[in-house]
Amino acid sequence: MREEFQKQNNSSNQVDSHQILNGWLAFFLTLSLIVLFVTSVLRMTVLDQKYTEDRVLTDTSVSLVTREMNDAISNIASLNNVPTSVVKDALTDKQVDDIAKASLSNIYTGKEKVINPTEITNQVASNISKRANASNAMASGEVDSLVATFKSNLNEYLTNNIQTPYLSKITSMVNSTKSIVQSFFLYSLIASIIILLLLVLINRAFFLPLKYVGTSAIWSGILVAIGSAIVVYSGVVEIVSSKASVFTDIVNTYISDTFDTMLVGSLIMVAVGLVFWLIGRNRGK
Repeated sequence: MREEFQKQNNSSNQVDSHQILNGWLAFFLTLSLIVLFVTSVLRMTVLDQKYTEDRVLTDTSVSLVTREMNDAISNIASLNNVPTSVVKDALTDKQVDDIAKASLSNIYTGKEKVINPTEITNQVASNISKRANASNAMASGEVDSLVATFKSNLNEYLTNNIQTPYLSKITSMVNSTKSIVQSFFLYSLIASIIILLLLVLINRAFFLPLKYVGTSAIWSGILVAIGSAIVVYSGVVEIVSSKASVFTDIVNTYISDTFDTMLVGSLIMVAVGLVFWLIGRNRGK
């Protein structure tokens, strides 16, 4: 009877140790799944060129950039004694849209030179020359002389006021973020696979580990959903986007769409986790 009691006691201790180990593995799997999920969403949203292009390069944003660029061009032109009528609407929405798409592509591919100031300057100068010659507002030789000076100043403006202080920093930030996110994505993916294999080996079953995987997925989804909801509904997005000046609405929509995607995805993750938990609970007995 004593031997039978010891066997039962050893069996009970073994079950307890398995449950403790399963609990710890499920805990680490939850952390791993959170990182895996968040990095996956970032890779599909803000780190995806097409996603960003569709949300940032809207007709509204392109028109705003065109207006800002033409205002800057008018200021530079006035300093070079170029008539306002000649430089009015020096860049069209179509030209700005092409420049913006090329710049965005350069940012996501990690090119150091995001815009080509010379190319943009030549485009503006060509537009101005055509308009000046067509309107007979200035003599041909005078146009060429003023445009040459204007081109030099515009090129300097694009390099010193746009390329160096803003676009170069954005490129560096995007590419460093891509590298960090990709590393965390791979590490969390590997960790999740290893933990899943350990659960299978420890429990020597296929369905029982699904209960722990489901639990981890449920908690991961809940925590990410809470975090996303806090960002979306707490006013943080509005505070951040308000710093974007005339592009407030565009930045607001961009950030909100990203966190909405994360929120919806996390709820789907909870639902999938619940299915796994039910399968593991019912089939793993």
